[in-house]
Amino acid sequence: GVSDRIGFTSPDATGDIDAVTEKDSTETSTDTTKDLADNTFVILRFEVEGTSKVRFYVDSALVATHTTNIPDDEALTPTLCIRNDGAAANTLTVDYVLAIQERRLISSLRSSGRKE
Repeated sequence: GVSDRIGFTSPDATGDIDAVTEKDSTETSTDTTKDLADNTFVILRFEVEGTSKVRFYVDSALVATHTTNIPDDEALTPTLCIRNDGAAANTLTVDYVLAIQERRLISSLRSSGRKE
């Protein structure tokens, strides 16, 4: 299994979308109360605030905030996977994946004593 991760999972055939943080095989999981539905797109997003907080969004709505079990000493790899739990094939359609690291240039300039 996975021992360190941040992301979403749908743990069973009910279609529940869970928000997950996991560090050293200790997991925090929150049911977002949102469900997957056939032929319906959802937008999943999470924002990591250092090692202190992860905010999870489904269709632009904040659905969970985790402050525990956030990986802090690993290089995490973006991963998409799908589990086939029945005779019929499951399909995952991905429109886009976006990863952004925000820079804090102004505070960095101020702390160094340089003028903007």
